[in-house]
Formats: sequence, structure tokens, C-alpha cells
Amino acid sequence: MYGTNINSLVAEVSTNGGSSWAQIFTKSGDQGNQWFTETVDLSAFQSSNVSFRFTVTTGSGNQGWRSDIALDNIRIASGSGSGSGGGPAPTGYCAAAGSTTSDEWIQRAVIGTIDNNSGANGGYADFTSQQTDALIGGSLDVSFTVGWSGTVYNEAFAIYLDLNRDGDFNDAGELIGSSTPGTTNPVAGSLSIPATAQAGLTRLRVIMQYNATPSDPCASFQFGEIEDYTVNLVSGPTAVGVNNNPTPLVINNTYNPEGVREVSASAFPNPASKYTTVKVKAGIGTKVKMLMMDVNGIGMKSVDRISETGVVEERFNTSKLKSGLYLIQVWTVDGIKMLKVIKE
Repeated sequence: MYGTNINSLVAEVSTNGGSSWAQIFTKSGDQGNQWFTETVDLSAFQSSNVSFRFTVTTGSGNQGWRSDIALDNIRIASGSGSGSGGGPAPTGYCAAAGSTTSDEWIQRAVIGTIDNNSGANGGYADFTSQQTDALIGGSLDVSFTVGWSGTVYNEAFAIYLDLNRDGDFNDAGELIGSSTPGTTNPVAGSLSIPATAQAGLTRLRVIMQYNATPSDPCASFQFGEIEDYTVNLVSGPTAVGVNNNPTPLVINNTYNPEGVREVSASAFPNPASKYTTVKVKAGIGTKVKMLMMDVNGIGMKSVDRISETGVVEERFNTSKLKSGLYLIQVWTVDGIKMLKVIKE
């Protein structure tokens, strides 16, 4: 749900073949240019023959054409089938948070099919309304992008998953991934889900802390941020959003921008209307990283490229952006180069 004058999405259910409809979900307003996962409880309609309909109203007024709503991966799942433990996700988890997010925060979390470009949330955010599947005995692909307000600091991650669904992260093996402090951005890995995990909905906690690997899922600390999500642990040969052939965890690798010597940017025109092009001069074989964001530090597009000729050019589409100032970060051997682009 993204764009100017966005309207609403409504989901309804009928138990009489469409003669009447009951609303079971609604959301309105601009939700940003990203995918969200929503779960709706249908237990009230158990043992009934039901029909579903979705009503999408994309815009209103003279600028309503600048809005868009898309639906994908709509599934109806049993709460007590062979692949699920049934019942809601546990609650009552311990509280934890970072005290300060003025310097660094979790900018984006990709967990299976979840892709949440959340930005800074004051040290803690509950995103348990967003859900992905994870195959028991398989693995879950994750990627986390750090947001910095200026100076790039060393950050470390820890990922906890309540494998036995008992409402805590204290049991053996529930720390399923971690990294050492560094400036890698994003950090990514393939996290193993043990065969002993209990099927059903459960909680995953992502902790990012400045200059220290988090060791306590219930601790509060000064610099960093914590986010909670929901994972549906399923048994069977396949599950959405997981990797059945786990690769070694590479979340600890360090990004070194050696070879990125010069950065220049050009917009056609600047202020830009449709696109802007960033040109990076870098040694052949050098990994070049760029991140486009708004003035609030909300990431919009992340780019990873390998220099094949000594020059990397990347075009950023600005046609659907609101008017204003945007920033493009480029990692270089001398630190981060910040480029400013104005969208008319």
C-alpha cells in the first residue's frame, strides 16, 4: 500500500454464499513501498463453508492515480494440521531494549519472506504481526541492514528463536545466530532450525548492539535496537521462505571497501524527476555498496555490485518518490561518501 492519497484494503468473509459479508481485516493509508505479512484468525468460522473477498481502493482525489495496492501469497492454513503445532504464538516474553538509537539502529530486516524496512524505533519494536515459515530440520535465510545517522560504528547481532514455544529464549540452542562486532552492512546468513523444534507459531528476536555481541535476550543496553517477529515452524518436505540446503553461516564476514577510491554522482537533471545515476570509480574486482535513503534514514534501495571495468554505474529510479531531498551512501576506503539528490 504505497503512494499519494492511498485509500484502503478490506477483507471480508461470507458463510452464506455471498448473501452477506463480515469484515475480518482492514488497513488504510500509505504503508510504504514494501511488503507486509498479516495473519487473520478464522477460528470463529471453524466447520463452516466460507467465501472470501478483498476490496481494494487505490486512491482518491486528483492525485489518486499515484497509489498502488498489491496482494500476494494468500494462504489459508489449519491450526491443527500435520505440519503445525496449532494455537496462537506464546506471549509473555521478557522485555528488552536499546536506550539510544540516535546513532545506529536496525534499518531493515529480511527474515524468510518478511522484508521489513522499519527504520529507527526507539530501541524496541514489536513486529510480531509479520510472519514467515521456517522448516524444522531446514534453515532460514536472514539479512539485517544497519542504519547510521553519520559515523559508522561497529555493530553485532544475535538472533534468538523460541524453539520449544514455551514463552522464553532461555533453552539450549535458542540462540540460532550471532555475529562479532564490525561494519559489515548488511549482515546475512542461513540459520539452522534443529529437528527437535516444536511445530507452530513462535517468536524470533533480533538484537543489534554497539561494539559487543549480545549475550542475553532479556538485557537492556545503551546503544542499539531490538525487534521481535513471528515464525511459523513447520514440518514436512518444503516451506515458504526457507533454504533446504543450508550453507555455512557467513554473518561474521567483514566488508572491506579497499579499492573504492573516488565517488562522483550525476543526475539528469538535478533536481531529478525520473532517475539519478551514481558513478563509482573502483578497482576491478572491488565490491561496491550503495544505499539510497530519505532524510529520516529510511532505506529505500540497497545495491551490491562488483567492479568489472574500474567504474560502476547504478541508476536509481526517482519517478515515484515524493518531492524533497534524498541521500545515497557509498562505502569507500576513506569512509562513507554521502551524496545528496533533490527530487522535484
